[in-house]
Amino acid sequence: MGVSDLEIGMSYDRRRWRSQLNQLLQQQQQQNGKHVVVEVDMQSSSSEQHTTELVGIIKSIDPTPPPPPMVLMDLRLHRATIEGNQRKFIDTLVTVSTEKGLPVTSILDQLTPLGNTFLHLATDFGHFDLVAHLAFSFPHLLNTTNGRGDTPFILAARSPQSLSNFITHIHEFTPYFVDMFKITNNDGNTALHQALITNHNADILDLLLQLLRGDKEVPFCYANQQGKTPLYIAIETGQITIVTKMLRLLPENPDEIKIAGKSPIDAAIKAMNTDMLVMVCEKIPSLIHTRVAEDGGTPLHCAASVGYYKGVEFFLNRFSEFILEHDNNGLLPIHIASQKGYVKIVKKILDEYPDSRELLTAKRENILHIASKFGKIGVVEYILKTPYFGVLINQKDNNGNTPLHLATMNWFPKIVSCLTWESSVELNIVNDDGMTALDIVEEFGGISPSFRKRLTWIALKAAGGKPSRAPNKLNNMDSILIQNDGAQSRVDYKDRVNTLLLVSTLVATVTFAAGFTMPGGYNNTLSDPFLGQATMLNKRAFQTFVICDAIAMYSAVIVAVTLIWAQLGDVHLVFSSISLAMPLLGVSLLAMSTAFLAGVWLVITKLGWLSHLILIIGIVFLSILLALYIPLIVPTTSKNYVIRYISYYFFFQLMLIASGSNAADDEEVEDGAA
Repeated sequence: MGVSDLEIGMSYDRRRWRSQLNQLLQQQQQQNGKHVVVEVDMQSSSSEQHTTELVGIIKSIDPTPPPPPMVLMDLRLHRATIEGNQRKFIDTLVTVSTEKGLPVTSILDQLTPLGNTFLHLATDFGHFDLVAHLAFSFPHLLNTTNGRGDTPFILAARSPQSLSNFITHIHEFTPYFVDMFKITNNDGNTALHQALITNHNADILDLLLQLLRGDKEVPFCYANQQGKTPLYIAIETGQITIVTKMLRLLPENPDEIKIAGKSPIDAAIKAMNTDMLVMVCEKIPSLIHTRVAEDGGTPLHCAASVGYYKGVEFFLNRFSEFILEHDNNGLLPIHIASQKGYVKIVKKILDEYPDSRELLTAKRENILHIASKFGKIGVVEYILKTPYFGVLINQKDNNGNTPLHLATMNWFPKIVSCLTWESSVELNIVNDDGMTALDIVEEFGGISPSFRKRLTWIALKAAGGKPSRAPNKLNNMDSILIQNDGAQSRVDYKDRVNTLLLVSTLVATVTFAAGFTMPGGYNNTLSDPFLGQATMLNKRAFQTFVICDAIAMYSAVIVAVTLIWAQLGDVHLVFSSISLAMPLLGVSLLAMSTAFLAGVWLVITKLGWLSHLILIIGIVFLSILLALYIPLIVPTTSKNYVIRYISYYFFFQLMLIASGSNAADDEEVEDGAA
C-alpha cells in the first residue's frame, strides 16, 4: 500500500471515528441540557481544523477544569486499548461514559499506575491505527508524559519498528513534531536521544532529522542527565551518516550555538573513530580546547586514558601544546598513559618529545612513579630496559618516595620484584619519614598480613632490603605478633598450630596403618622359613613403599610433637615450632604420596597400560608437590644471584600465579593506589 492509499484509508477511518465520537458527544450534551452544535464538517481535510472544532466542542460540554491527573484507568477501557479494536474501544468508551456520567475528556485523562495514558498503551502494544485516531481527536495526549517522563513519541522511540509506525500514522501532525522533540523524560532524553540509544537504522534516524525541519537546538543543546546530546550519542554509537547530517545543521559560524553537555570530541575519542574525530574538529574547532568536565583534561588526556593510539598521534601532530597541560589532578597526558599501562602510547610520546621523561605531576612524580603506583608492569619493564631513563629510577616525589616505595605502599609484589632486580635501584634509600621500602612493609603489614603483603616482603628481603629502624622495627612479617601480643593474635596463631597439628596427626595415622597392610600381603605358608614376611620383599617398588611410608610416618610424628610444644603459649616458641614443622610436614606429605604411588604401581604391573598411566599421573602430581615444597627450604633472603633465581622461579613466580597477583598488579588499580 502506497502513502496516498494509506492517507485515503486513514481519512475514511477518521470520518467514521468522528461520526461515532459526535454521537457520543451529542448524547452527553442532551444529558447536560446544553444546546450546542456538535456536527463536524466531514469534508474538511485539515487536521488543524478538526482539532479546533473538537476543542470547541469539548469546552462547551465540559467547561470545568479536568479532574486530578492520577485517576486510575477503567479496566474495561484498559483491555479494549490493549486489544486495539477501534470499534470495541468506542463502544466501551460510550458504556463507561454513560454508566459513570463522565465526560470523554475526563475518561481519556485517566492513567495506569505507572502514569500511562490510553495513547501510551496503544503505542506500547503496537496498535497504531488506534494511536492515529486518538492523536487526531485528542492531540494533547501526544505531549502527555507518564511516570518515567516519556511521551508516546519517546516510548515509540525505544523500538525501531514502533517508531517507524508511529511516525507513519501521525505524519499529519508534522508541524507539531519539533515541539514534541523538545520534551525530555526523567533521564533528560528526548525522542531523538532515545532513538539513537536504541540504535535505529539510518533511514529512521534520517527521517527524524527531516522532521526537525532544520531545528538547530535539539541535536546540540539538549543534554541528558549523563551530559550527552544527540550529537554525542550519534558519535558514540558510530552513526557517521547521521553525524554528518547533524553537523550540516550547524550555522556557518558554529560558535553561534553553544554545544551543551560533554564534548562531542570526547565521544569520538572514546569511540576510537578517527573519521568522526577529524570531522568534528574541523567543523567545531572551538571544542578542541574544551576541557573534559570530569577531570579537566585536554582531548589528548582523554585519548591517552582510553588507549586510543591514532587519537594520540592526531593531537600530537596538530596540537603539541597539549603535552604540557595538566588536568585537575595535576597529571600530564604521558602520566595518564603510564597510569593506564599503555606502553605503546608512552613510547609514542617519548619518541616525539624525548624530554617528556622529565615531566612531573603536581606531586613531582615521574612516569615510573605513576606506573609503580598503579601496578603497570609493562610500563615499568619498558622504562627499566631503556638506559635513557636511568635518572628516573631513584628519583623522589614530594614525600621523598621513590618508585620502589610507591610500589611497596600499594602492595604490587611483581612490580617490587621487577625493581629489585634492577642493579641501579637503591633498595635502602629512605623517604621523608625516614623509612626504607622494607620499613613500609613491616610498619603497615598488619597483624595478619595478606598474601600479597607477604610476597612484597619476600621480594624485598630476597634482594637484600634492610630496615632503617632496627630494634623496635620488625625483622620478619610473622614477628609482628611479638610486638603486638594481643588476644586476637594469639587466637590466630593458635588456629594455625591446631590446623597443622590436625594434618600431621592424620598423616601419621594413615602411614602407620599402611605399615601393617603391605601391598601383596604376607607369607602364610607354615613350612616356609620366611613365614610372616612380605611376599614382595625383594621388589624395588615395595622397598620404595616401605622407606617412604616410614619417612612420612616419623616426620608426621615429629611435627605433632613439635606443635605440642607450641601449645605452651610462648610467642617465640610458636614461631620456632611453626618454622620447624612446616618443612617436615612437607617432607611427610611428599613421602606419603610417593609411598602411595609405589604401592599402587606394584600391584598393577602386569597390566601395562594401566601401570604406565598411574606412573605418569603420579610423576606429574609429585612434581607439582615438589615445586610447592622446595620454596619451603630454599632461603628467601640472599644476595647470591643463583639462590635468588631459585627463589624467584620456584617460589615467588609460582606463588604469584597461584594467588592471582599477576592479574592484580594490572587490575586492582583504584583500590590499591594511595
